[in-house]
Amino acid sequence: MVDPVELIVGDKVYFTGSGYPRWQRDTDGDFLAYGTYGEVTSLEDIEDGLAEVYFPSIEDHIDCCVDELSFEPAPPLPGGFAVGDLLHFTGRDQTFENGDMVEHGEAGEVMGTFGDKGLAMLFPENDLLTDCRLTELSRDPPVPLPGGFRVGELLYFVGSDLCLDNNAVLKYGTRGEVVGRALPSVANGNGLKLKFPGLGGIAFNPLVLSRDEPPDDALSDDKYRRARRALAARKEQQECAAPQAAAAEDLEFEVEWRQRLADELIAEEAKASLGPQGRRTGKKKKKKRGLRQRGNCGAAQQEEVDARAAAAADALAEREVRGERQQAARAEERKRVAQSQQSIAQRALEHAISEARAESRPPPPANGAANGAGGQGRATLQQKVARIRTHLGLDADCSLAAAVTAANARAGLAAEGGLVAQVERLTELLFWDEAGGAA
Repeated sequence: MVDPVELIVGDKVYFTGSGYPRWQRDTDGDFLAYGTYGEVTSLEDIEDGLAEVYFPSIEDHIDCCVDELSFEPAPPLPGGFAVGDLLHFTGRDQTFENGDMVEHGEAGEVMGTFGDKGLAMLFPENDLLTDCRLTELSRDPPVPLPGGFRVGELLYFVGSDLCLDNNAVLKYGTRGEVVGRALPSVANGNGLKLKFPGLGGIAFNPLVLSRDEPPDDALSDDKYRRARRALAARKEQQECAAPQAAAAEDLEFEVEWRQRLADELIAEEAKASLGPQGRRTGKKKKKKRGLRQRGNCGAAQQEEVDARAAAAADALAEREVRGERQQAARAEERKRVAQSQQSIAQRALEHAISEARAESRPPPPANGAANGAGGQGRATLQQKVARIRTHLGLDADCSLAAAVTAANARAGLAAEGGLVAQVERLTELLFWDEAGGAA
């Protein structure tokens, strides 16, 4: 705030006003916004607390209260908002004496401050600024209220008389004002909060609210009100049935029961003028409906028993299939182990035969006896293979390796060692004489 004594012409100042007085709008329709920078041009009315200031953003010179001028830049606006921000009005609809209006959800522009807890807003089509509390402003548009109602709308309470915590009673047909949405726990998040004269705010299900004034005769007709409450309870029960799928059957039975109750209440009112005979007929019908109700209950129990039996049968079948799969897996494993053991035994047998033949083989001849009688040398590899071919009837044109492979297959021997070792083993097996020498 500027001290009038210190203020002189030519001082640079900032406007920190809150929009008062309303002459801060010039002839061209421009508003002097909060924080605008200007220069003092005249102090003729300084004794009245006014100083003439020229603001570059506004063509005219404006008389400003000295209390709304500052040598320092204006502090931030409450709520962290800034001049020019577009905010939505979330309060009730209002109409002012000069004809200006502001509606719930309408967007306006921030122009300045309104004390420490409000802002001066400029709404379209309005001539003056509107002072709004921070609790009535939002950057986002307000969420539509359940039932298409609006904040500030007047509704009638059409439920049964409600006893409040302070022992006050809210009568059927009382008129209240919508002030907003109720807590999420009311009517599955679709509740409304109304304010009644002398009672404060009360949360309701929209089913017990009406824009139309209820008829006077309905206020004194207890049966009509009871039927209306039963119908409202039935609708509320239907809305709550969706998230309770596990108890859908019980809810359906409850809804039907409430519907029958409402029908009976309305029917009794219509039959009141028919005399005793009409009432007796009503009792008979009520008894028959009771029998059907018990029959439906028995059928529901039987369906539940059948469903449980079917579930048990399915579980048993699944266990049997799982057992068969486990048995097949065990049989396959046993087969694989048996084949592995058989292969190991076969290799062990072949090794034992080879060792036995090696032990029974005669020692090799001395160096001097390397040649046989007549000075002829021992048979060559080709000769031995040719002899094996002839003995086993193999193809004479096949190669040495192919002949040895075929001979091993005929003799049931494994291809162990090199080609020479295999030929020697075949020769010993095929041409070993009874004296223990090679034939």
